[in-house]
Amino acid sequence: MNFERIKAPDGIHEDVESNEYRTTNAVALALIGASVAASIVGAVALAIIL
Repeated sequence: MNFERIKAPDGIHEDVESNEYRTTNAVALALIGASVAASIVGAVALAIIL
């Protein structure tokens, strides 16, 4: 019983941590995706101009 009481906050903390990690990961992926898209658009624009 005591062990479960100690364990529950850890579980909640882990959930919060993993949610924060997932959010950070999603933002990082979005930034990487945007920069890759910008690079492709830039390369295509250069190819058209040249």
